[in-house]
Amino acid sequence: MMGFGREQTLGMFADWTDRIAQGELPSKPKRPEGVERNVVISQWDWADPKAYLHDVVSTDRRNPTTNANGLLYGATELSTDYLPVLDPITSKLSQVPLSVLDSNTQSASGDVVQRSAYWGDTAIWNSKTNVHNPMFDKEGRVWITATVRPSDNPNFCREGSDHPSAKAFPVDKSYRQLGVYDPRSGKYTPINTCFSTHHLMFAEDANNTLWTSGGGQVIGWFDTKKWLETGDEKAAQGWTPILLDFNGVAGAMFTLSLVHQLNQRRIRELPKVYMRVRLRLMVLYGDRGPVESRK
Repeated sequence: MMGFGREQTLGMFADWTDRIAQGELPSKPKRPEGVERNVVISQWDWADPKAYLHDVVSTDRRNPTTNANGLLYGATELSTDYLPVLDPITSKLSQVPLSVLDSNTQSASGDVVQRSAYWGDTAIWNSKTNVHNPMFDKEGRVWITATVRPSDNPNFCREGSDHPSAKAFPVDKSYRQLGVYDPRSGKYTPINTCFSTHHLMFAEDANNTLWTSGGGQVIGWFDTKKWLETGDEKAAQGWTPILLDFNGVAGAMFTLSLVHQLNQRRIRELPKVYMRVRLRLMVLYGDRGPVESRK
């Protein structure tokens, strides 16, 4: 709104609202003609009147034929504690209930800050899980970024832990973690991670490694193959601090030893600086080894 100009935008919407209240309608649009009539757009109003849809997934990005004509899974973020599900063939709607590991987890939406013309002072959004991004794996499971507990991390994430990533860069808090839903069993499982999550992306590797964003000073990954075989979420996860090669030294390698040295020097909290930069090389190094990413 500020980008358009706050006063002008508020005035425009207020005028629009008043005109609609007085019965004004937009002009009737022209009907499609010719080849335009070959375009058919189907729309569904799914979830419920108090929810909003933030994201949706239909397939595994690595193999777009996965889940062909299958169910679509949405993410309602702050509004609800379920995944809305749509069958695009039959238009049938359903829901997958979501849960947290700790009942002390608070609603992500917080208190009502402004009275609603429709809902009054009722807090219509009550999600604890705050699901932001869903992603299919090759077997049709739905992986999501979801809050599973309050922000304080368990001991294995912190300084003094024997976890390889924690030894190099301990993490005290995370604000959104992981979860997975298996349509075959109908079971949803919250997964505790030391790093915060926002978006997901599967690597094209043998372990179906799930990479995450949103970790602040770290990037986290989750070995889904190991977790599915062992159920050990501690062993399946890892993370590494983000190190920027400002000098463009292509051969530089940041080892865990160096990261530990930086940590000992208390270079822990990289500032959240929003700027336009052209990075020639970023090198990450965790207990899985180096991963290079250009630009």
